[in-house]
Formats: sequence, C-alpha cells, structure tokens
Amino acid sequence: GDAEFVYQLHRHQWMIYQANAYTVTHDEKYVKSWIEVYGDWLKTFPCPEGKVDKNKNVEWYGLQPAHRVQAQLDIMSYFIQSENFTPEWLSTFLVALSDGVECIRKNYYKETNILITQVESVVSAGILMPEFKKAGEWLNEGTAKITEQVEAQFLGDGVHVELTPGYHIEAVYACNKLYNMAQVNNKVGYFPTNYVGLLKKAARFVMDITYPDYSFDNFNDTGASSWTKSVLLGNFRRYMAMFPDDKEIAWMATEGKQGKTPEDLIQLYKDGGYYMLRSKWASDAIMMVVKNNNNPKNYVHCQPDNGTFSLYRDGRNFLPDAGFFTYGGDKESDNLRKSYRATTMHNTMTKNSATIADGYMNGKFLLQESKGNIDVLVTENKSYGDLTHRRAIFFVNKTFFVLVDEGYDAGKTTPVVDVTFNLGNAPKVVVDEADKENFQYGAYTKFDDNNNMQFKTFVETNSGYVA
Repeated sequence: GDAEFVYQLHRHQWMIYQANAYTVTHDEKYVKSWIEVYGDWLKTFPCPEGKVDKNKNVEWYGLQPAHRVQAQLDIMSYFIQSENFTPEWLSTFLVALSDGVECIRKNYYKETNILITQVESVVSAGILMPEFKKAGEWLNEGTAKITEQVEAQFLGDGVHVELTPGYHIEAVYACNKLYNMAQVNNKVGYFPTNYVGLLKKAARFVMDITYPDYSFDNFNDTGASSWTKSVLLGNFRRYMAMFPDDKEIAWMATEGKQGKTPEDLIQLYKDGGYYMLRSKWASDAIMMVVKNNNNPKNYVHCQPDNGTFSLYRDGRNFLPDAGFFTYGGDKESDNLRKSYRATTMHNTMTKNSATIADGYMNGKFLLQESKGNIDVLVTENKSYGDLTHRRAIFFVNKTFFVLVDEGYDAGKTTPVVDVTFNLGNAPKVVVDEADKENFQYGAYTKFDDNNNMQFKTFVETNSGYVA
C-alpha cells in the first residue's frame, strides 16, 4: 500500500513536470504524452462507486484522489491552449475531475492531515471550477469541513493533533492556501469570521520551533530535509500576509528587515508537548527544543521518544533527532523504520533499552520558572508500566544546560534504566572516559570552526551502574 501510494504520487508529480516543460518549450510531445498516459490510466483504473476498498482500489483511496484532483486543476491551465487539447479530451478530462471530487466526498477520512488534504481538493475544485453544476455544493461542504477541521485538528495551543511539525506546517499551508484562493476569487464569505484567528497560534508554533538558521528538526515523522530555508521563508511570508498585525511574524518572514524582534525566549506548548528554550533571537543563539508529547490516541506519526530534545548552537544542531528514515512498504524498509523510531535512537530514558509502547506517550508539563540567571523546565512521562521518567532542565546563564533525570516507580520494582544521547556527525565526536573511575563519562565535539560542545554524565548512586 505505501509503495503503491508513493508510485502514484510520483506519477502525478511527473505530469506536472510535463506541463512545466510544455509551457517553456511549447513542444506538443509533452501534451501528447500526458494525454496518452493519463487516458490509459483512466481506462485501467476506473473510478469506483461508493466506498473505496483500499485493498482493491488503492489508487482511489486516501490522499491519492486528493492529490490527483489538485494536479488536474494545475495541469489544465498549462495544457488548455494546446491544439491537442480537443473538445473530446476536455470532456474526458472534466468527467474524470468531477469523478475524483465525488470519490473524495464519499470517502472522507475521520480526521488527520489526510482529511485536510481531501477537503482542500474539494474546496479548490469548487472555487476554481464554478462551471460544474455541483461547484456550489463542493464549496459549501468543503468550507464548512475545513473550518470544522481547523477547530478540531489544532490543539488549544495551536499544535496539530498528529504532533509532527512537518505535517503541522502542511496543514497550516492548506488552510491558508484555501483562504487566499477564496480572497482572489471573491469567495471569502464562505468562511466564518473566526477562521483566520484559529490559524494564528498554529503559525506561531512554526515560528517558535524553527531554528535560527531557518531549519527544522526531524521530530516524529518530519522530513527535515524537505523544509529548507527558502521553503520555510515562503511559509512565513504567507503568515505575514495573513496576520499583518503580528510584527514578530513579519520579523521572521523578512529575516529581521521588517517587524519587531521576538521578545519571549521560552515557549511552552503544553497541549502538544513542545518546549523551546533559547538564549536570544539571533543566528548564533543557543536553542533547545524539548519534546514530551501528549499522544493518547497513538497517532502513527508521533514517535515513542517522550523526554527527548535537540540542541542547536550557532548554525549547528549537536543532537539532531533521528527522524523516520522511511515509511516502510516491504519487510526491509519496515525494519529500518522501526529501528529509527526506537526510543534508544533518541535523547531520553528507557527501561532496559525497550521502546516505549502505545498508550505510554502522555507527556506532562510540571514546571517552568526563571529565577536570576537560571531558567527551569520540568516535564515527565510514564514511559512504561513500572517506570516514570522525570526530566528537569536548567538553562544556566543562557550558556549551558544541566539535565536531571529521575526514573521512579510507584510500586516495589526497581527497573534498570538507560539514558541515551545521540550526537550527530559521529566522526567529529570524541569520547571522554578520563574520569570513569568516578562513574563520569562524556564526549565532546571537535569541529574545525571552534563551534563545539561538551557533554558529561554524572550519577547520584553507582549501585547497579554499568557504563
């Protein structure tokens, strides 16, 4: 299923590339190729009626018809001027587009980013193709659903329910895109007056979790490599247009050229379980992101690594998140995905190196206070039936961090615990065992640009301690 989805998605992206090539070259071979391939596809995979069985019609399930409808809407504007875009082919094309929208409407997901993408396609078709008899119906239904989902899929603090920054920013983008499309086409009246306000906190979360060099980390199933500086800046510019009164978003969108430098150095997203501590808002800042998600529904994109964190300084992420590597699809890739999701691949505590199970990702916020030159953050998570992990973080002089980890059990057992720290760029890491007789271990980085960091571990008791 996953492999087929990727294949189908890439096929539709390839068709858009053909459309771009035609626009530049005006070579009819691109139009002919598209008509041949897409026409054959329509004959091979006719649209099913009613509910879709993903085991029999995966090409009409979930995201696939949604992405296809959006691709069709884009492609039409490129190819419509071609002499090969005949009235007969236009009829075939429009029937297929209508079938795709109706298929989505009969097979809405109950929630998650997939539903937002489905609704995005329905609303887009309703706005951009008013000639269809059902266009008004698509628009009314879609705008009602997207508003409902903005209210349902973003938690009280603005974090998307799947708790994955990559999917979060895509969900905000879809909701923002629809509103902009409605503005251009004089359809804003279909959206309620509180629609824009509902997205404000969600946009602020993206700003707060972005590192000073405009990069993302791999938390949960975020593919950080996709979120380049230019991509993130494009999103911030959209937020700036949507929230013109927010001077801090304007500062972020313009790399400090406009707006106002953000003042808050600590951000607490208690509902979603993300916490940011930073020394300042500048490229050479120190910034820690702590992840302790509250995931009672066990959303699949949320990884079992509560208590983990990443640590950035002056353009370098010293403790990057492992990410997901692959979505799976066959036995080998499934095993790779499982290995990257393992709790030991993250910077947190485990019981005998076991991965945290479903039902044990219910992170709690306990405390945040700042006194003098020390900022304190305390969170905890009952990671196993007989082990709760409490992590207190002290940010001292906006310069270094002290982490105090406690593993305790309300019962009588004494679990064996492990604390892992996964440093990036292993060739530049030196292990330090100079004081191992006193049960102190550590490591330090050795980069040529003198932007380095040292890590040391200490134990309260050496009873049962093994390095």
